[in-house]
Amino acid sequence: MAVYNYRLANGQTRWYFIIDLPPDANGRRRQHKRQGFPNQTAALKAEDQARAAYGRADLGADGSVAAELESWLNERELDVQETTLSNYRDVIRCYLVPDIGGRQLYALDKRVIHDLYKKLLKSGGKNGGPLSPTTVRIVHRILMKAMGDLGVNVEGVRQPRQAERETMGRKGVWTPAQSAKFLKYHADHRLRAAWVLAIVVGTRRGELAGLKWPRVELDRGVLLLHWQRTTTSNGVVEKAPKGKSKRAVALGPALVAELRAHEERQAVEKADAGVLYHDGGYLFCREDGESR
Repeated sequence: MAVYNYRLANGQTRWYFIIDLPPDANGRRRQHKRQGFPNQTAALKAEDQARAAYGRADLGADGSVAAELESWLNERELDVQETTLSNYRDVIRCYLVPDIGGRQLYALDKRVIHDLYKKLLKSGGKNGGPLSPTTVRIVHRILMKAMGDLGVNVEGVRQPRQAERETMGRKGVWTPAQSAKFLKYHADHRLRAAWVLAIVVGTRRGELAGLKWPRVELDRGVLLLHWQRTTTSNGVVEKAPKGKSKRAVALGPALVAELRAHEERQAVEKADAGVLYHDGGYLFCREDGESR
């Protein structure tokens, strides 16, 4: 280990360290330098931490943020749901790689990361507008998770603060009167049963999209929400919901009647489409049975 000092214009002494990195793809020498430490002890400690982080990260010859995060994503394919992995990829592609993708991962410090967050908050959104604080917090969590898995520790990184809200808790919850007004307006809509399930049962969009007739037992008055259908950047994904979201729902007479009416309406659509009907067994699909 070796650290060096230099003198500022005001006469104060500062310390810095330099460590060698693996050569790049063309065999050129690469180094990492950090300066500004108030004393030799602080510089030696930082140098030791940088070397330890580099060793734990097991970085290849490239070692860039873009390359190492891509490697991390490939590893997480083993234990992360496809939809979650797709979200990781989108965040990394849109918000991390454009600004810090070319930097060395283990050489990142809090100043670089904080500058990234500030830039995203100011101009990271569409058309150069601000990115929401909620999204920037997601960027922070994914970056910290990836760096933690890769063995890279950057001390002092601040999570962007939450957006200030006038009200807390759930937003956009309709009153019974509003719900009744909505359903009355859509009394003849071909997907009315979907809106009824969403309002009365609290069925999620992905659960409605993935719901098939074999999971609906109208004679028993039971609805099995054991599957969901959603979209990712790689296309449509069908999978079981997370944790306790997988559940059976008891249907009262009114809901059973709604679903029977929907079943009859769908049977008419099948007859009208004839051989052109694509029967995937979905409750809620287009008139020709297509679910995309």
